[in-house]
Amino acid sequence: MKDVLIAYDRDDAGDAGAEALAKKLMPEGLSCWRVLFPRGMDANDYAVKVAPASKSLSVALRQAAWMGQGAAPGVPSFRGAVDASTSVTPAAASSLVAQPPATTSAAEIHPAPSSSSSPVSAAPKAPELQLEEKDDELVLHFGPRRYRVRGLPKALSAEVMKLNLLVSAGELFHVDTLDMYSARARAAFVRQAVDELRVPEEALKRDMGALLLKLEELQEKQLKEKLQPKAAAPTLSDEETAAALELLKSPNLLERVVADFARCGVVGEESNKLLGYLAAVSRKLEEPLAVLIQSSSAAGKSSLMEAVLAFVPDEDKVKYSAMTGQSLFYMGDLELKHKVLAVVEEEGAARASYAL
Repeated sequence: MKDVLIAYDRDDAGDAGAEALAKKLMPEGLSCWRVLFPRGMDANDYAVKVAPASKSLSVALRQAAWMGQGAAPGVPSFRGAVDASTSVTPAAASSLVAQPPATTSAAEIHPAPSSSSSPVSAAPKAPELQLEEKDDELVLHFGPRRYRVRGLPKALSAEVMKLNLLVSAGELFHVDTLDMYSARARAAFVRQAVDELRVPEEALKRDMGALLLKLEELQEKQLKEKLQPKAAAPTLSDEETAAALELLKSPNLLERVVADFARCGVVGEESNKLLGYLAAVSRKLEEPLAVLIQSSSAAGKSSLMEAVLAFVPDEDKVKYSAMTGQSLFYMGDLELKHKVLAVVEEEGAARASYAL
C-alpha cells in the first residue's frame, strides 16, 4: 500500500479539502495521512517560522495523522525514511509531501531522488512523548528530559503562544518565559538549556519541534472547547419558581438576605453585604452595578467577596485572581453578558479597565 501525505494549508478550507481527497484516494488502496502544521500555516510558512526548517519539516512529516477509520495499518514507510535528525533539503521535502496543484486536488508520494555519493540513512527513532495534564500545568516527557508547561489555557491567540517553560534532566534544569511561535525565542531557549543541562543541542531542538506541535494541538482543542455552546442554565420547577417569587415579594426581603449571610457564617458589615448582593443581582440588568471593595490589609475583603459570590449560581460568575490588560479581549463578545466578573486584586482590574 502506498502512503500519501496530504499537506494542504492548515485552515478550514484545507481541512475540508484533505478530507475530500482522502475519501477519493483510500478506496484506491492508498493510505492517507494529514500533515498537521500549526493552525493557519501552510508548508512554506511553517518552514520559514519554525527554524531550522530541515528539522521542523521532518518532525511534521513523522507526526502526520492517520485519516482512515480505526487504527493505522502499521508503521507508514515515511516514518522510517524521515527523522528529525535527517537533513531534508527543500527538494527532498517537496518530493515527500506534494502540495495540491492549481488544476488538480490530488497529492501523491514519489520516492526522493537517490544519490550514489551520499545516501540518506534512517536516524534512531525519537523518544516517545508522554503527557500528564494537571489543573494549571502540563508535564511532557521526552526520554530522560521532562518539560513543564504553564500558561497554555491563557494562550488563546493563533499568533502568539507565550508560556512558562521548564526543562529538566535529573537535578539540572532551565526555565524561562517565551513565545513558542517565535523561532528566535525557541533558539535562545535551546542554547541556554544546552549549557544548563549539558545535553546535545540536536536533542533539545528535536524536543522543541515535537513540543510545539503537541502544544499547538492542545491549544486548538481548548479553543474548540471554548467555542462550544455553553450549557443552558438549569430550569426551576413550579414549586421552586413559587418559592422564589414568594421571596422576591417578601416585605422584609433585605432582612432575609442579611439573615442568610449570617447563616453562611458571615456576620457584621450588613450594609456592605447588601451592597455586594445588589450588585451581584444587577447582573441581569442592561446596566448592572459595579463594586470596588477597599480596606486595609487582612480586613476581610476576600471573605466578603467570597460570601457574595456564594449567592451567585456557578454558571453566572467568572472569577480571576488577577488580569492582564489583554485577557478580556480573548473572550467572546457575549461571554460575560449577565454574569458577575470578580477580580481579586485591584491592580489586576486596573490593567483591564479599558477592556472592561
